[in-house]
Amino acid sequence: FIGLDFGTSTSVVSLIRIGNDEKMLIESLSLDQPQENGGTTRHHLVNTVLANIDGKFLFGRDAQRLRPFLRNGIDVFSSFKMLLGLDLGPNYPQTSLRRGEANEPIETAKDAATLFFKRLKTAITAALIREGQPTEWAIAVTVPASFEANQRRDLRDCLTEAGLNGFVGFIDEPNAAFLSHLFET
Repeated sequence: FIGLDFGTSTSVVSLIRIGNDEKMLIESLSLDQPQENGGTTRHHLVNTVLANIDGKFLFGRDAQRLRPFLRNGIDVFSSFKMLLGLDLGPNYPQTSLRRGEANEPIETAKDAATLFFKRLKTAITAALIREGQPTEWAIAVTVPASFEANQRRDLRDCLTEAGLNGFVGFIDEPNAAFLSHLFET
């Protein structure tokens, strides 16, 4: 199983598996995140940020680092989690990634979240291969307890569009903390 804490500013992915002694093992996955210079950085914290640099998408740490040098809602996108569920037209009317002009347009928070999850899925699969783990997995996602039904629906749609078909459900953050406490004791 994969656990995803989809945060407004930072996301974390954990691998949950059953060990040889039948105990549940939980460990954060370090994910490869693209850098502006073409390299990658590997870290367990993934900034929930997308950046478009000359048609190349960055997500995570380098996208966050470049935020001050880019234009919010035009070529850098963050805090899109909190805009899910709003159906008021484009969240990013000034975007440089318009439908019909960009291979991967970002005009709405759903567009941004879907693209973020596509990149995250690729990074998760690569990390699992590197760790010698199966690449078929189910995923549970933590959400704020205050997330409304329309926000949950949009989030589910984004996960599905990104190809995270093993989605099993949402866990409210207070419940996730309680479950973590149970398994650590």
